[in-house]
Amino acid sequence: MSVGVAIALTHLRSSDALPNLAAGYPHSSPTADTAIAQDLEYTPSLETSEASSVQFPAGYQQQFVHYATVDCPNSSIVRQMYVNRPALDTLKTSETVPSGTVIVMETHSARQGSHGRLTPTRLN
Repeated sequence: MSVGVAIALTHLRSSDALPNLAAGYPHSSPTADTAIAQDLEYTPSLETSEASSVQFPAGYQQQFVHYATVDCPNSSIVRQMYVNRPALDTLKTSETVPSGTVIVMETHSARQGSHGRLTPTRLN
């Protein structure tokens, strides 16, 4: 858990991420995003089962800001990271992550896709 939080905060607080968050995912080009979207062969189910200990906030994919996608080729994992809007608004004017910040990190199993990027295959 602490490793995931460190990864999420590192990408949220990076100097190149914040200025571009209003435009969406800051670490790719439209060409790469199109290629990645074309490689997707599944729609992740974000419902949790009784066996799952993680409860995603309701509607986070629509209400939160997607600020980073991190490919982890050594472990064949793709991480999608989202942050709640009030925290993002505070971070744009402050260097402090405010109390009440909610960061959601989806981890997906992945395979090698086009353009050297991983393509998610299953929500873990």
